[in-house]
Amino acid sequence: MAAELTDWRGRYEWLAAVPVTPQQQVQRDLDKAVRAFYDKEHPGRRPRFKKKGSHSTASWNANGFSLRDGRLCVAVKGGRTALRVVWSRALPSVPKTVTVRRDAAGRWWASFVVRVGPEDLGATGATTGLDVGLASFATTEFADADIPNPRFARQAAKALARSQRNLSRKAKGSANRAKAKTTTAKVAAHTASQRKDWQHKEARKVGHQIVRLDPRYTTQTCSGCGVKAKHRLGLADRTFWCDGCGLVEDRDRNAARNLNPDRWDKSVRVGQGVDGRKTLVPAGTEAA
Repeated sequence: MAAELTDWRGRYEWLAAVPVTPQQQVQRDLDKAVRAFYDKEHPGRRPRFKKKGSHSTASWNANGFSLRDGRLCVAVKGGRTALRVVWSRALPSVPKTVTVRRDAAGRWWASFVVRVGPEDLGATGATTGLDVGLASFATTEFADADIPNPRFARQAAKALARSQRNLSRKAKGSANRAKAKTTTAKVAAHTASQRKDWQHKEARKVGHQIVRLDPRYTTQTCSGCGVKAKHRLGLADRTFWCDGCGLVEDRDRNAARNLNPDRWDKSVRVGQGVDGRKTLVPAGTEAA
C-alpha cells in the first residue's frame, strides 16, 4: 500500500495536494484493523468505509508535527502551518502522534498519544461498592456519599426540541438545513461535554482504583446475611427486604454493599446484620 500511495501521488494532483503523513497514517490504521479482524485471539469487526459526510480526521506521527510557542504545527503541502490550540491541560510527556478531528457540531479537537506512568493517588484504606441506579447516578454503601444525577439532558431538553423542530422545517439538501443540523448537533454536543466533564470530576472524588465485578444477583442477594432472598425485583420496587434476617434497605444500596469486594472473604463472608452485629456467612451461599 505504501508503494501504491507513492505511485498515486505522482499521477494524481488532487492526492498530492495534501500532506503524505496523514495518508500514511490511514494506511497504518487500515493495516491494524485488518490484522485485528483476522486475529483469532483478538478479533475485530471487518473494516468499513467511512460514511458520506462523516467527521473529518487527520493524523500525524512525530515527523509530521511539532509544538512551538503553545501552537500545534502540522505538515501541509509546501511546509507547515501553525494551529492555535486551547489547551485543556499540559502534556505529561513528549507526544508521539496527534489526531486532529472535527465533530458533528463543527468543533475541532487535537488528540495526542503520550506515554504516562501510573499516578500515585495515595492509599486511603477504604473501599466501597458502587451501583449505578435510577434515582441517583451512583449509590454507595453510605447515603452521604451517593452521587446525584445532574440531569444535563433534561436541562437541555427544551433547547434540543426547539432546534429539532427548526430542522424538520428545512428542505432536505438545502444550505439552511445544513446550518440547522449543525445547530442541533451543537446542543447535543454541549450536553455530552457537560456529562463527560462531570463524570471525570466525580470519578476523581470517589474511586482511586476501580474494580469491575459481576453484577448478577447483587439486587436479589441480601447484603446482611448473603442469602438470595427474592427471585426478582421490578424497577418499581425500590426497597429490598430479606425474609431470612429481616434486613430492609434501599435496593441500590443493598446492591452496592454486595459489590464491595472487601465485604466477602474467600472462606467466610462478613455481612452486617440488622442488629448491627457482624454475621458470618459460609462460603458457597449465593451472593455476588
